[in-house]
Amino acid sequence: MMKGTAAVHVSIDYGDEADFVKKYAMANYLHLMLSFLTSNTPMYEGKPNADVFLRDSIWEHTDSRRSGYMPKALDADFGFAAYANWVEQMPLVVMNDGVRITDAGQRTCMQVAETYGWDETVIAHYLSMVFPFVRLKRFIEIRSADCMPLAWTLSYCALIKGLFYDKDNVAFYSGKASACTIDTLHAYKRCIERDQWDANVYGDTLAGALGVLLERAARGLDAKERAYLTRFERLVAERRHIFEESGENDG
Repeated sequence: MMKGTAAVHVSIDYGDEADFVKKYAMANYLHLMLSFLTSNTPMYEGKPNADVFLRDSIWEHTDSRRSGYMPKALDADFGFAAYANWVEQMPLVVMNDGVRITDAGQRTCMQVAETYGWDETVIAHYLSMVFPFVRLKRFIEIRSADCMPLAWTLSYCALIKGLFYDKDNVAFYSGKASACTIDTLHAYKRCIERDQWDANVYGDTLAGALGVLLERAARGLDAKERAYLTRFERLVAERRHIFEESGENDG
């Protein structure tokens, strides 16, 4: 999975647990839209690639327990404890104690912690040994985007800022997330794989939902920052992907 994929990970802040829960649910809810919008893999292993969610497919089929959606991400009682319990039950694979890396075998994080404890350094390692679409550390790490040229990466960062640093947008999309389920998101993925831009998802077509996403993100940015969104606005208007933009993958 490390060899076959590359990504743009963007990290965002949260103020307290309640803010974390809203933004974490929102990021999971928006994952498919962010992944589709940044899809940039026309070829894979020397052959044309038809999987618009190729990164997701590789990660989820490598180790489905620790990848994909955190199972309780959209639950009403989700919070720090639920995330911690999920990590604690995960086989750790390897342990890095700051001096050496050792094989953890099939021992869970909780079992390994009986030896190594819970200091700040080892907790950071425990948290790094799960690979969900959205990961919790001291920040929220959004792992949805494909690898992109620098200009597109800047546009994506502006998109994330406009969405997650605007209180109205957080309230809007976290509210949508609270009425959604992980099973619904899996169904959305299958629909998008089949119907692409015309997929009936998020209460709209995918193209329509992406248009709303960009409009709302623009409201959370100043005039200079909004200019970065024009690249994605053009993609949605033309129903194209980054790799279909002439010369855009040259840097």
